[in-house]
Amino acid sequence: MSDKIYSALLAVILLLTPALLTAQPGEDSFLQAWEKIQKDDPKTAIFEKIAKNRYRFKTERFPFDGELRILNITIDDKNISSEYNYLMGVIEVELADLPESFFQKYSYSYSIWARSNMLYYNATDNKWVTSNEILSVQQPEVKGCFTGKFSSLIFDNFFLIIFIFLLIVFIFAVRATKKQQLKYKKYMDNSEEKINKSFELSQQSLRLNEESLKTQKQILELLKNKRNA
Repeated sequence: MSDKIYSALLAVILLLTPALLTAQPGEDSFLQAWEKIQKDDPKTAIFEKIAKNRYRFKTERFPFDGELRILNITIDDKNISSEYNYLMGVIEVELADLPESFFQKYSYSYSIWARSNMLYYNATDNKWVTSNEILSVQQPEVKGCFTGKFSSLIFDNFFLIIFIFLLIVFIFAVRATKKQQLKYKKYMDNSEEKINKSFELSQQSLRLNEESLKTQKQILELLKNKRNA
């Protein structure tokens, strides 16, 4: 009988173990992580708890020295990334007695500080982390992913890339050959034209010489006729 009870208890423990391991973090751990982040911020001058959900807060990010009040703590149990297993939590706060022009003047610096009010629970490491910590982890993975895909793309299409490269080289070679042929043809045409012009000039020179000799003969005959007369 005891063996059956032991077996039944063991079965119940085995069934409950995954649920216990994947239990969602509570508001207390979230609040403690948020308080630590505020204290560890190098821009934080003063962060002291004065009552439940109330703190004395002074920061160098923007001109504020007063009371910080927590209005609400929300853990979004549906906002889980299946790839990185993160759970998002948000602390909504109020900075007491802010002037009306505060957000117009310091909206950017305030928004940077407000990021620390949104944390992510890493179930793998069992801790709350900031968005900057998430990015520092994911960016090398994303970079490596793109590098791997690029390398795989080159490897899978290696012969196609070589063929395209040789085709481009061939096209440029053909174009260069055609240009050289055109230049040579133009040179030959110019040479032929020069030869033709030179030949024409030679013909003209011969004709002039013939006419000159003919004229000289006529002059000699006239001189002979005058002497005989």
